[in-house]
Amino acid sequence: MDDEFQNCSNTSNRFISTKVVITWNKIFVAVILYAITFATIFGNVLVLIAVKMNKKLQTTFNYYIVNLAITDVAVAVTAMSFMATHTVLGYWPFGEALCAVWIFFDYGMTFVSVFTLNLISVDRFWCMKWSVHYRQHHTKRKGIISIVFVWVFMLILWVPPWLMDRLRHSKPGECFWDPSLNKEFVFILALLGHHVPFCIMIVSYIYVFSFMRKRSECKNANRCHTKSTVIIERPEKCENASKKCSSATPPDDSKGSLEQQVLPPLIPCANGANNLATVHILQKTNTLGKDVQEARRKSRFTRDKRLFVIMTYIILGYSILWLPFHIVFDVSIAYPGWVSKGVLNILFWMTYFNSTINPILYNFSCIEFRKTFRKILIT
Repeated sequence: MDDEFQNCSNTSNRFISTKVVITWNKIFVAVILYAITFATIFGNVLVLIAVKMNKKLQTTFNYYIVNLAITDVAVAVTAMSFMATHTVLGYWPFGEALCAVWIFFDYGMTFVSVFTLNLISVDRFWCMKWSVHYRQHHTKRKGIISIVFVWVFMLILWVPPWLMDRLRHSKPGECFWDPSLNKEFVFILALLGHHVPFCIMIVSYIYVFSFMRKRSECKNANRCHTKSTVIIERPEKCENASKKCSSATPPDDSKGSLEQQVLPPLIPCANGANNLATVHILQKTNTLGKDVQEARRKSRFTRDKRLFVIMTYIILGYSILWLPFHIVFDVSIAYPGWVSKGVLNILFWMTYFNSTINPILYNFSCIEFRKTFRKILIT
């Protein structure tokens, strides 16, 4: 970006109004940036429609995905569109009010996104570490409450530094949030807004990964669950009872009926037959119970594996696209002259691009999303 059209510090985006010279280079950059912005809006709106249409996607875990999609749409509509415009023009043309809106959503939605990733990570950690407790206490209602808490926490964390900065440093024709001018807030924002959440994500992911790998190995070796044993009366006793019954002689009672004289006593026979039938029923019931338990275990394992894949894609995408920005951000605070304006602009768009690829990650990692996306696009 030409120096005559831009005056910005090494740790901020600061744009001064001046004349604009339209070049093919700027047109090309504009097409790329607006295309990314449109793709981000389209992809994440598609996610919201998919969850609304498909009841199978309306799970507690996918409520976290919905929250991510909402923040990604907000980032695209505000932060990305504004950033694309002043990247092309070389200055801020929208006034102080919209500058405040841009700064609020740019940082605020970032915090909501990373906190939502923490919810996903802790959800999977809880499910793997204390599975029984998770199934008993984790509900959609609690998932929604945790999402509301994320938004409230973002407001508590971000509104004071944002408001204080706008009251002290807002100027016509300029738009930036300069960390060097807000040093009293930088440490807590960096710590709570990235470093601590990122550590939580990594620790949770490592545990879940280790657990899923052991679980998979155990399943393949048929060593996951010990077989339950039931003490059942041996069928030989019933067979012996039947033999004794059949060899019994009728009583010597000349006054009895013909039926009584010909047939052996019925009660012992019936008891022997009932005992034998009971053993077979117990065996069948026990087998059926084992089959039901095994089917449930397989269903839980399949579901957990699918959610683990989604978690892997999301955290990997975040780490690749966000970690370089936060490293450079920390370096630029300690050594402002070390980071060039071009590097900062590239890293800003790398973080925005994370909102663009999230719907693609859902598509590749979840067959149910893939089917619903296809259905929406075809119809």
